[in-house]
Amino acid sequence: MPVTLELLIVILLKMFNVVACCIVAISVALAVGSPVPVPVGSGIYQNFFQGDIKLSNKQKAILSAPKNDSSRTGWTYPSFRWQKNELGHVIVPFNVDAREGFTGSEIEWMNAEFRTIEARTCIRFVQRTTQPDFVDIINGDGCWSWLGRQGGRQEMSIGRGCVSPGIAVHEAVHALGYDHMHNDVERDRFVRILWQNIDPNFHFAFDIVDPQWFSNFGTPYDLRSVVHYARWAFSNNGLDAIQTLDSSYIDIIGQTRLSDGDVLRLNRMYEC
Repeated sequence: MPVTLELLIVILLKMFNVVACCIVAISVALAVGSPVPVPVGSGIYQNFFQGDIKLSNKQKAILSAPKNDSSRTGWTYPSFRWQKNELGHVIVPFNVDAREGFTGSEIEWMNAEFRTIEARTCIRFVQRTTQPDFVDIINGDGCWSWLGRQGGRQEMSIGRGCVSPGIAVHEAVHALGYDHMHNDVERDRFVRILWQNIDPNFHFAFDIVDPQWFSNFGTPYDLRSVVHYARWAFSNNGLDAIQTLDSSYIDIIGQTRLSDGDVLRLNRMYEC
């Protein structure tokens, strides 16, 4: 059969997906081991939670507590939220430095991504001056963030290969306190996880979170969420790792911009 342009594009896309997932897998596998033991099924592997989130020892200890059988995805502890100023704006001080190796256009891209959150919420990302609590954006190993406000300096990694539409927004939503939508207990009503296409070492990225510590703040499961993984995420063979039960959404999951649901959840979490 002759190789048409359309067939060649499909083949190249599958090859790209396999390579991309391998990069993610290698980044996680090289992470520093966690100093706090956590049980199997907690969603934590070495130093990462669900693949691209870091947790403090306190958060790991909380997640090690006995679990219930349903969950949502927004961290419910107020102490891990960013604080409001006198105008009612949630202030997230951040630092991004060209000395990390970022170009001027990359820094502007990050600022533009943060502005998409500002445009629809009361959250404001401001250049850090002397604020003690702030996000320090580094050119690190892969794309990841801490979950919520940690206190003091906390890193967000936008490494090589991460300067792509939606990545900075995705990691910023983690820094604000939300984890992944596909880890919601209701996900099996909307998507099917194809475990046979996922390396067993990375099944942790699809563990369901505990409702004692997470909430969707009265919003439904959101296939359009910017923190819902795409169909091929963590695939080890280029085939789908996630299938939507409604096939019309198969190419919707893995969005690069905030959904209306993301906006509503952030506004409810921070009482905007």
